[in-house]
Amino acid sequence: MNIAIIGATGNVGRTTISILEKSKMKFDKLFLVASQKSEGKKIKFRKEEIIVESLEKYDFAKAQITF
Repeated sequence: MNIAIIGATGNVGRTTISILEKSKMKFDKLFLVASQKSEGKKIKFRKEEIIVESLEKYDFAKAQITF
């Protein structure tokens, strides 16, 4: 199962990432999505850096759950 967080660089997105990081929820991949100006930024999640993708280019079929 894959998860995506839309607006990952905003306040709500960062809070969602923090809650997800503290949870014991298992999933295969996390996609972080935000506006074009945030594209390419790196956010740490569970000892890993994830590169933020642009909302305009993101394929919603990649994730089964989207926040």
